[in-house]
Amino acid sequence: MTKREIITVPWSLFGMTEVDWDIDFREQGALENIAGGTQVVYSAFPRWIGSPSLVLNRAEILAWRAHRWHAGGLRGVFRIFMKDPAAVNLRAIAGADAYIEPGVPFSTGAVFATGEGLQYSPTVETVGAAAKGATEMVIDPATAEFPIVPGMIVSHDDWPIGITSVTTEGSYQRLTFRPEGLRGAIPDQGRISLLPTGLFEASTAGMGNPAYGLDRVSRPRLQLREWINRP
Repeated sequence: MTKREIITVPWSLFGMTEVDWDIDFREQGALENIAGGTQVVYSAFPRWIGSPSLVLNRAEILAWRAHRWHAGGLRGVFRIFMKDPAAVNLRAIAGADAYIEPGVPFSTGAVFATGEGLQYSPTVETVGAAAKGATEMVIDPATAEFPIVPGMIVSHDDWPIGITSVTTEGSYQRLTFRPEGLRGAIPDQGRISLLPTGLFEASTAGMGNPAYGLDRVSRPRLQLREWINRP
């Protein structure tokens, strides 16, 4: 089997005009039985899906086109920043928006020889390890730059996690989430990313072709599904 290449899509290319991240629980209909009741049949592992709409200017059209070609159609996998403005208002965090793409400079203001700084990655730390398959985890909210609330999407090791409840226990917080059962283990003091990322494949060939008119502005809609058969 050919190894699938992962292409990281830069934060700046995801200027979304519509956000619809969701979990596809991959169930089969609510079927009515002979007694008049209904049942839902779950046929496979849940996965994240999304069909965000983008708006790209001339330079962004070329950059996104290059990423699509690099992916080689359906063969490549995109590492996507799952932007969620309803959950994370970056402009409310001092300086955060300016540090996403170029990175954070050292305290002296210096950057690396490439002109880039350190990766800006707001996180929250776990308290105790959470094994693969765990249905809840504990975090230390004092280590987070902004509050963790139900409905947020976070991630660990590019596995998106949808928070369904937050319960305060002393100085810590216990989280429940979906998809239920962590898809990867998280160590004690592990860092949960508050700017979530996921690995996605195109749902259809030709997805996201940045067609444009004389205004040289493209508004492609993507069709993404989470890559869950990763090694």
